[in-house]
Amino acid sequence: MIAAMWKPASMSQFIEDYLGGASDFDLAKQHGGTPDTVQKLIKRLRDEEGLYSRTEIKEAKAGECDKLKFEYKGLRERRDFREFLQVARTKVEIESIFGDTTSELLAEKYPGLNLFSQLNNYGKEIYILLPEVDRAKIKLKERSWKFFHSESIEGTFNQPYQLVQLPDEMFDNPEKEVIIAPLFDVHFGHYGHKREKLLSYIRWIEETPNILTFIGGDLQENALETGKGMTYSQEFPPDMQIEGISQILAPIAHKILFAMPGNHERRSIKAAGIDPMKVTAQILDVPYFNGPVYCSIMGKEHRWRIYAFHGFTNSQTKGGKLNAAGKPRIFTDFVNFYVSGHTHDPIVNPETCIVEDPERCRLIYCTQWTVVCPSFMRWEQTYAYEFGYPPPGKGGVAMRLYANGDYSANLRDHNS
Repeated sequence: MIAAMWKPASMSQFIEDYLGGASDFDLAKQHGGTPDTVQKLIKRLRDEEGLYSRTEIKEAKAGECDKLKFEYKGLRERRDFREFLQVARTKVEIESIFGDTTSELLAEKYPGLNLFSQLNNYGKEIYILLPEVDRAKIKLKERSWKFFHSESIEGTFNQPYQLVQLPDEMFDNPEKEVIIAPLFDVHFGHYGHKREKLLSYIRWIEETPNILTFIGGDLQENALETGKGMTYSQEFPPDMQIEGISQILAPIAHKILFAMPGNHERRSIKAAGIDPMKVTAQILDVPYFNGPVYCSIMGKEHRWRIYAFHGFTNSQTKGGKLNAAGKPRIFTDFVNFYVSGHTHDPIVNPETCIVEDPERCRLIYCTQWTVVCPSFMRWEQTYAYEFGYPPPGKGGVAMRLYANGDYSANLRDHNS
């Protein structure tokens, strides 16, 4: 934590008065400090920025030379500012420490760091400095699909809705299908993260033209010192997790339909108002939502609907996990796939629903899939083992959209 060293309301005016010959007492009176705090500030400015001494000022005046010139660089403030914004701060908090230099410091460029701003839960803008991702390593491809976000009728903000238009060429394969393989519960940065499983997924998505994905939360382990998460169970801190996972996902960024946070990202949202998932999405140029997403996908003159959310349950039984995954049915219309994660246990379950066909004035029977996605975590030496939870399920899940309008979901590759 940065100590709140006294600073005048206007540093430039303070320095001008000092160079003009004002005494410590006069400076304290004019700028709201004490003689002692004035002396400490002058000593710091002399030591760190080369401010003229009072003797040099008197000699300059005695020699009738021009007014002394001094450029205040704020070296200490910039260093302290970098340290202060390692965690998210509101503008009020920043101004309480840095005073009238706040706007200048926020506009400054800091080598190796990027300034991110978001609104916290109270609508206040917050700021944080995060390590700059080497853009030379992040090479993004152009996406082949288009998307649209709708604005709410209740305010000037977007709804949690995304309309996706797939090109017909995506269905030009022997199976005449597009596969969606979601990424949930990666937990990148945890000691128990299955890196090879993730990399094999990435390669599969990257090398297969007709595969798309989306990110359903808990992308990073993001353990904090606030007690949220087991801090010493992660290999490296959250800022490095953002950089690392961004580089890993870059080859498939153009295939990521959208991204949303999970409970692990919400640790930072609750503690500081900053969502690591939003930062990652910005780096990868991926559509971001701060909660569940209703996604409607169009292709080959057909439409498929997905309702995706991270998930929330402590159940350890298949039935309990499936019930939790199907809860959005009570407040949504018919969708083809309910997709969630959180439980680290892959499940696909079809149910037949009665749906009205208003065009032909009849009932039709449609399959509704509940899909629970797996994690990329092992069991040994993780909290699942320590708390007596069962091992995470193997393999993955895939949702298939067919050119004739049909669709299905299945478990895949149960060896990883």
